[in-house]
Amino acid sequence: MRVLVTLHNFVPEACFGAERVAIRHMRELRRSGHEVAVLFAGRRDPSAEDLAHEGLAGVRCFRVPYVAPRAQVLLSVVRPRAESAFVRALDEYRPDVVLFHHLVRLSLRLPGIARRHGCPSVLFLHDHYLVCPSYSLVAFDEPVCAGGAPLRCARCLYAARFGRRVPPGVGEAVSPLLAWRERIVARAVAAVDGVLAPSRSVLAEIEARGVSLPDAAVCPNGCDRAEAPTPPAPRAGAVRFGYLGAMLPKKGVEVLAEASRGSLSRQLTMRGFADERAMNAFRSAHPDCEATLELFAPDATAFLRGVDVLLVPSVCLENQPSVIAEAFAERRPVVASRIGGIPEMFVEGHGGWLLPPGDVAAWRACLTRLRDAPDEIVRVAAGSPRWPSWPEVGARVVQELGKAIDRARVRDLERGRS
Repeated sequence: MRVLVTLHNFVPEACFGAERVAIRHMRELRRSGHEVAVLFAGRRDPSAEDLAHEGLAGVRCFRVPYVAPRAQVLLSVVRPRAESAFVRALDEYRPDVVLFHHLVRLSLRLPGIARRHGCPSVLFLHDHYLVCPSYSLVAFDEPVCAGGAPLRCARCLYAARFGRRVPPGVGEAVSPLLAWRERIVARAVAAVDGVLAPSRSVLAEIEARGVSLPDAAVCPNGCDRAEAPTPPAPRAGAVRFGYLGAMLPKKGVEVLAEASRGSLSRQLTMRGFADERAMNAFRSAHPDCEATLELFAPDATAFLRGVDVLLVPSVCLENQPSVIAEAFAERRPVVASRIGGIPEMFVEGHGGWLLPPGDVAAWRACLTRLRDAPDEIVRVAAGSPRWPSWPEVGARVVQELGKAIDRARVRDLERGRS
């Protein structure tokens, strides 16, 4: 099977959640004997060394020139340059199926183009982009968008991209574009032959906001399941808490800083800052938080083995945070917000604890209790769920791509009879 993967970002640029999942899918497809090419938006082509480092040596790459990040969301609705590059990839590579890992920076019309070229396709949902141009359904005035008209979306999008309220008249001007985007999204979803998402939550949320997702299935992200050593029981009063991720309000970092203020914060390490300036700004904003602050580094395993409990205090509708699965692989329990797809990942008391998002008092009470309860940490860690390995996930992706090809074949036969 020849698979063309589309991705909004790729090496040599920094790759994070969605990109890492797509790269693992590509690696597993190749490992199981399938051919893979990638269409992506970026400033530079990857070198042979870049591809080899990702386990993708020899993968054919089709690059779409990058656009300014503050404009990319609106320009991603329809981008003729991306569409031309996609047509060229279809003509030159002649894939059996397209796996759309993201359409931002590209064009929402790519699924329709694939359909017109007779190529089956599957859309993988990493976030809520289909119903939220800013991906995460985080509103400009509340943690989770309650929905609304295109004018409200325009205000939210402007605030998210430019950090200020939309000037008079701009929202009204952008609203027709966002209404048009909704129609383009409906056509894109109708054109694909299957939809995959790591959680039921993201599928349900998108459908609840008016986008029908036929032939949708859940395909969790995987983890590397090398047998991790059983961690030693932490000492009472010396439990090490850790946060690993982006330092964004939607990730609940302010909640965490407030919940751990004082002596409790000395047992917390927060890794994920972009630079020293960001760390200094955080310290200034939270003088009572004495946590150890660290710059972003890609080695999650080393970080997790240096903590006893992972903290995931998100206030946004998470899909399926990979760091939770990585924590389970390392036999570290998780304290996480009961929001989005997180409750699908484990049962309370078996691998972790679930808390109300944004509830500082509840978070502080839980951290205080665990600081003095090493036996509870060990017991809950022992009940961590067995998470699918990447080879198992890769086999599932191959299966779903095969189903999409079969659906397209049946559709074409039925169209031929009519």
